[in-house]
Amino acid sequence: MGTHYIMQIKGNYKNGVKDSIWEFFDYYGELQQKYDFTKNELVYYNAENDKNKKYRLVGSGSSEVLLDRPPVYIGGDALMFDTLLKNLKSKKKVTQDFCVGKMYISFNIDKIGKTTNHKVFHGLEVNDNSCNEEILKAVKDLPDKWLPGILNGKAMDVQFILPLHLKCE
Repeated sequence: MGTHYIMQIKGNYKNGVKDSIWEFFDYYGELQQKYDFTKNELVYYNAENDKNKKYRLVGSGSSEVLLDRPPVYIGGDALMFDTLLKNLKSKKKVTQDFCVGKMYISFNIDKIGKTTNHKVFHGLEVNDNSCNEEILKAVKDLPDKWLPGILNGKAMDVQFILPLHLKCE
């Protein structure tokens, strides 16, 4: 039997709306971020995994830069991947086929956190490309809950590459 990890989220609702500071933990129970839904601001972000990661600014050619803060999914990676997994389970092609491997989806995150220009950057090596296309659709279906990348105190349009390690049976 495999190990099961549980994503944890702590927060309060007021009149059916998320209120005050919410805490989002990864699958190992480590605090990943705190977000204040009253003020719409990131209070804490665990940047350990993104410490030296460089990003390409949209419209800047091929140069990559180290951002003050990379784009952040509100709720953290665990919530993003949990939502993505739910989206994938609804895709018949992905759940019917056997998809294993690494793939990368690229998309842009603009200055207000909206995503555009989704593409398969490097797909699964499968005979039928529809599996890659279904996974791309599932990523496109993620809610736009992004905070933009910050450079020199300013929000920037950033290309984001999402790595996916898949084992669908």
